[in-house]
This record gives sequence, structure tokens and C-alpha cells, in this order.
Amino acid sequence: MVTPDHAETISRLFRKNSYTALQKVLSRLFPSDLARILDGYTEDEASKIFFLIPSHRLAASTLKYMGQELRNHLMQDFPPEKLIPILEELPPDDRADIIGHLDSSLAKRFMGGLDEESMREVEDLLQYDADTAGGLMNPDFFALPADIRILAKIS
Repeated sequence: MVTPDHAETISRLFRKNSYTALQKVLSRLFPSDLARILDGYTEDEASKIFFLIPSHRLAASTLKYMGQELRNHLMQDFPPEKLIPILEELPPDDRADIIGHLDSSLAKRFMGGLDEESMREVEDLLQYDADTAGGLMNPDFFALPADIRILAKIS
């Protein structure tokens, strides 16, 4: 859980340009908490902090939880090449949701930068309305045969 101390520490380190220490703090936060903290900054400050997140996976999860305005700012103001490695860390349904909220010309720029499989998954998911089963589904799944036996150890 994020505390006022976390937010204050991030602000202090950001003001001091202590980016290495700031990255350590960012790496220890849950994506939802980090998104909530970033939503409290100006768009430019939040963008700078966002791109200091030390892993693409954490940045992707944070992007998913961000407010729509800040996410749109990132998507519009930064080149797709900078965000595509982050987007590719997201599950296909989340990636499609984010790209689906962009205007068509910007969405095309992002789609053009995705790898072939990611692009195909997003195109497939964008065929459905966002609030339908097809729009909500994640095409990545794990399946087991129906006749498999599961052994459980009870302690």
C-alpha cells in the first residue's frame, strides 16, 4: 500500500534528480499504487517519472492502471518506439484496450510498431465492442485435458 511517505520520497528524489535512488523506490511499488502517485503530478512530471520505471513489465502494469488523461498524454506525446516495448509486456486484451482508446491515426502508428503476433491479437480483439465477451477476453490461456487427474497433498 502506498503511503504519504512513498509519495514524498518520490517527490524529493525527483526534485533532486536522484534518478538511481528513485528507480529503486519505484521498483518496490505495486503498479496500481504507482499509477495513483503519477496521477498526482503534472503530465510532464508524471511522464518523466514514468520513463524512469526500471522494468518494462512494471511500466506496462502501471500504464494499465493510469488515469485515461495521463495515459493519453503519454501515447500522444512520445514516439511509439519508446512505448511499444512497454505495451508488448501487457496481455493482449489490455494492449487492445489502450490502443482502442486512441484516435485512429495514432492507433495505426502503434499497431505498425507491434510485432506481427501482437498486432494480429490486437486487431482480433478490436473487432469486438469493449464491453462484450469478445472485447473483454484474453486470448492467452492455459488448458488441461478434461480427464486429467490432480493429486493434492493435504497437510
